[in-house]
Amino acid sequence: MYEGYAGLIFDMDGTILDTEPTHRQAWNEVLGRYGMRFDEQAMVALNGSPTWRIAQAITELNQADLDPHRLAQEKTQAVKAMLLDSVRPLPLIEVVKAWHGRRPMSVGTGSESAVAEALLAHLGLRHYFSAVVAADHVVNHKPAPDT
Repeated sequence: MYEGYAGLIFDMDGTILDTEPTHRQAWNEVLGRYGMRFDEQAMVALNGSPTWRIAQAITELNQADLDPHRLAQEKTQAVKAMLLDSVRPLPLIEVVKAWHGRRPMSVGTGSESAVAEALLAHLGLRHYFSAVVAADHVVNHKPAPDT
């Protein structure tokens, strides 16, 4: 199926790793500190967006007087503490393993690079990828194809 491609790029969150439940849990924890909640349906369109953009949408939706960058930092710290214990690879990781050494492979993610690198290393998956392109590496975030 992949023979015709010179290289393979995999999305991380929700494609090779089951990170979404942990991200939601981290948002709920952080927002609970401020009496806010994470409205999953309202946030679906922002899946894969950088954390600060989601934080900005949440503060606007809740009409909260909070710095979205500070809120994003709090969420990133919360998710870092949770991810290593909770995230597991999804079945597509078998494609990564099967094609390792046969094609160059990389990961694109809407997560911050520190989170992505730590998670891939912790799960013993980082060595499969020649590059990890994260939200803090690009100017144009999802839905643009940069990550």
